[in-house]
Amino acid sequence: MAHPIVSFRFADAQPVCFSIEARKVIGQEFSSLASLYRQAQLIYVVADERDSIRVRAVYRPGEDVYLYRTLSTPQQAQERFLEYLHTLNQLHAKPRWYNVLTTNCTTSIREQRPIAERQPWDWRILLNGKADEMLYQRHLIATGNLPFAELKQRSLDQLARTPRRQGPGFLPPHSGRHPRLCRYKSVTEDAPSRGKDHSGERGRPAALFGASPKSFRA
Repeated sequence: MAHPIVSFRFADAQPVCFSIEARKVIGQEFSSLASLYRQAQLIYVVADERDSIRVRAVYRPGEDVYLYRTLSTPQQAQERFLEYLHTLNQLHAKPRWYNVLTTNCTTSIREQRPIAERQPWDWRILLNGKADEMLYQRHLIATGNLPFAELKQRSLDQLARTPRRQGPGFLPPHSGRHPRLCRYKSVTEDAPSRGKDHSGERGRPAALFGASPKSFRA
């Protein structure tokens, strides 16, 4: 299993990350089985890259983090960003229960989109350790014409080489020389939302990254 985090980068502001999680109370351990019986609320965590990504990439042992870049246009990225904000407002007005099968960190990304614009259902949305493979096959992430296995390894190596950055933008900047920094596991990323693409390449998303642990953690 994996956990997707979506990071949006802007031309004139710090990156913003969204992580969809189960809101546990103090002392409560996450249980996939228990989540079927309304044990925790659904929560959208909004943070900078230091909080959402660095803690997984640097400080948590046994978790692999993969970096992806979507092929969204700036307009599409802005639409995705507003979908997150709209869902946040909905949760404020009407809280929902986290459910590992129906309302989790991956299904919620799909369900927050208008019904007519949702991607077709795929079993890898539920068993999201394979979600990167699905994104690759659907041509939703930058690949650099690499085979999936090589792309996956490069996306892992990219963050392994990332120094312990202290600024709000933890992820490495997109230079345009690595359009295929991408991929896999439970991470999907969208990028720029205002004006021009932060990477300098028009028509491509700003920086995007994916974080995914070997074993699922809420």
